[in-house]
Amino acid sequence: MSHSQESSPLAQRIPAVTPAFNPYLSYKLHVPAEVLIIHPDIQLKSMLQTVLTAEGHRITAFEDGLDALEWLADCLIDGNRLPDLVVADICAPGRKGIDILADLRYAGWATPFILFDSKNRRHLAQDARRIGGAYVFTFPFEPEDFLVAVSFLTRQPGSRGYAA
Repeated sequence: MSHSQESSPLAQRIPAVTPAFNPYLSYKLHVPAEVLIIHPDIQLKSMLQTVLTAEGHRITAFEDGLDALEWLADCLIDGNRLPDLVVADICAPGRKGIDILADLRYAGWATPFILFDSKNRRHLAQDARRIGGAYVFTFPFEPEDFLVAVSFLTRQPGSRGYAA
């Protein structure tokens, strides 16, 4: 019998080699996060809430940017937990997502931001990245790609809350 057809008792005890860690395939190794969603599209907001809660994240959602800013201010005043991640429409009504990003960066917040742009406006996406937006998704997008981005941003050391 050849060596390839027969295995020794020692060889049977050696564990199989596992493939290298791939962050794009391991988004489920995340830390549950408090996520603030600001988006006027009810269907998209509902889909985002569904995929995020299925992964264990806790969601607070608003359709209007001004309402979201009021909620953030109340959280600061009341000492409540602030979001670990903000997901916003780049041009949300009331206060645009890109403007909320700029406001929070100016105030010293390092909270990660994911923005959605339904009209694929390159200049706004470039501006968002320049002022600290981590990702800008355009349509159509894959929910799996969104979850990978969320996982990556919520497990970065020092990525939550105020800048160091």
